[in-house]
Amino acid sequence: MRLHNSKEFNIVFEQATHRESGPEFLMLGRINNLNYNRLGMIVTKRILPAAVRRNAIKRLIRESFRHMAINSNPLDIVVLARSGVSRMNRQELRYTLDKMFLKLATSKIISNPARTRGKTQVQSPGQCL
Repeated sequence: MRLHNSKEFNIVFEQATHRESGPEFLMLGRINNLNYNRLGMIVTKRILPAAVRRNAIKRLIRESFRHMAINSNPLDIVVLARSGVSRMNRQELRYTLDKMFLKLATSKIISNPARTRGKTQVQSPGQCL
């Protein structure tokens, strides 16, 4: 299954509970209430100008996703391609994707969503100790 609209993508970006990162891909995951994993992909023209290459990367991502073992907590996963993807061949990309999906599926839940990194937390006067 896939993530279809921007609302579903934004929920994963804002409430990510799992994260794997490398020079080729960023993977964010959020536990869903379904019995299956769902996938969303972002492969931009800025990273890969040729549509043929973008579509090939998407096929690799989907293929690797299908082979991912379903863990006890089904996830909504967003895969964002980064600039390192253009420097690798198909076999290297497949190996990288398989490894990252495995790490994502077996990773522990992160306590802070991905969006809070780097932002200053402002406390109300009643919360100061």
